[in-house]
Amino acid sequence: MLKSLKHPRIPKYQDYFQVDQQNSSESLWWGLVQTYIPGITLKEALEQGHKFNEEELRRIAREILQILVFLHELSPLVLHRDIKPSNLILDQDHQIHLIDFGAVQSKVALPGTTFTVVGTVGYTPLEQFIGKAAPASDLYALGATLIHLLTGIAPAELPQDDLKIRFQDGISVNPAFIEWIERMTEPSVEKRFKSARQALASLDAKQDSDSKKTNSVSAIQTLRPKKSLKLSRPANSRFVLKKTATRLEIQPINPPKPNRIFFLGLGIGPIIIAFLYTLRWILGDSMYEMLLTFLIMMSVLFYCSLFLELLRIVFDNTTNRQHLYFDIQQNRFEIGRNVSSGSTSKRTKLDFWDAIPAIKYVMATQAVRYNDGRTVWTVIIRTDRSYSLKWSLTEAECMWLVQEIQDWLDSN
Repeated sequence: MLKSLKHPRIPKYQDYFQVDQQNSSESLWWGLVQTYIPGITLKEALEQGHKFNEEELRRIAREILQILVFLHELSPLVLHRDIKPSNLILDQDHQIHLIDFGAVQSKVALPGTTFTVVGTVGYTPLEQFIGKAAPASDLYALGATLIHLLTGIAPAELPQDDLKIRFQDGISVNPAFIEWIERMTEPSVEKRFKSARQALASLDAKQDSDSKKTNSVSAIQTLRPKKSLKLSRPANSRFVLKKTATRLEIQPINPPKPNRIFFLGLGIGPIIIAFLYTLRWILGDSMYEMLLTFLIMMSVLFYCSLFLELLRIVFDNTTNRQHLYFDIQQNRFEIGRNVSSGSTSKRTKLDFWDAIPAIKYVMATQAVRYNDGRTVWTVIIRTDRSYSLKWSLTEAECMWLVQEIQDWLDSN
């Protein structure tokens, strides 16, 4: 089943293999190879103490519903039957992936046929336990998952009223969103949304209605724990920050330029060769050969250092050329590129831009560079898409920049 599913938020099937058994009477074991998704499960996020706010929950619900629309509208339809926090991975771009298709069902069970009970207590609706799983069953599991993320308590541990999960006590979110989750987790399948598409449309309609009732922008959050102490600019940081009440600018320090020794080294080679030919007549062959060997070794080391200097200059010019600008007056942030012209530097090209109110969160994350496999820190700004800064940052630089951006956004 997994091999036939082609969706960017579902891990791709790669291969399978059988585990050899020493005793033929032992049970057969099989391994399934899937695309690796770097990130953490929502269960791990809960265990690490992350508190999900309403904006995050709406986004998570929307992304899972989009996956369910794809699965439920296949022919034949595909039911996941085991949606829960441990089967949802939050990747490095903070997007949701649905994993673990071991309980998948590719058709609705017919009356009178045998069936296998699958699912997890607390997330599985009653009809699934009697072999009558339907698209609305996955919706129930999604609703129960959202309750767990909202309360921090597993659904099976929450009280119930007439089989309905009671989770509203002490919850501070929009009542319309509470009503939407309640409908997703109705014990009666007839009272739930009929399809993932209908549930998604209802979620979007309620959010549009909520936005019209208020002109305030929802709080922007960093998805890393805030430190109690104010972070200062790390020593030897290659980035500078300029901040005013209406503008925030983060840019790399001007890239290094070749010094005079660099150019002198490039032109000194021919002079050395002429000098050696002169010494041959003065010193004789034996002394000349010894001196030549020594000078060749020193020349190799010298030119290797020049080559490394050139690589450093090229690297700094290519990887650190992005600049980040926030401007309240223009109501937008920009990721642009600068080039040097003589003694001046100016912005010449925009890579990305978006409106400041569209920012949902700012986060620090680790990424693996494809060219050399190194793990580097970077800053991600999330709106409807992810903007990843192409900077090679240390962890200290990344945390400092995220906090500075967060503080400036909060103050505006």
